Amino acid sequence: MTDLLKPLVTHEAGKGVAVRPKVVLEVKCEEIQKSPSYSSGFALRFPRVVRVRSDRRVQEASTIADVLDLFGAQKGKKTQK
Repeated sequence: MTDLLKPLVTHEAGKGVAVRPKVVLEVKCEEIQKSPSYSSGFALRFPRVVRVRSDRRVQEASTIADVLDLFGAQKGKKTQK
């Protein structure tokens, strides 16, 4: 995974890494949480990369709106827009 993503890195600051959008990854996690620490407003608890989605273009990657829907669909959670 490092060999695939390293050439796409555009910026690194601490634990944060920005990459050019060229690869779509499928990621699983235990839970999605609201987080003021991330610009997306969300954090994935215990994330893990499942696979590279070569069948999806970058334009087809999930959006923050998709994450908000997933967050709201979690058991015991209500969507907060």
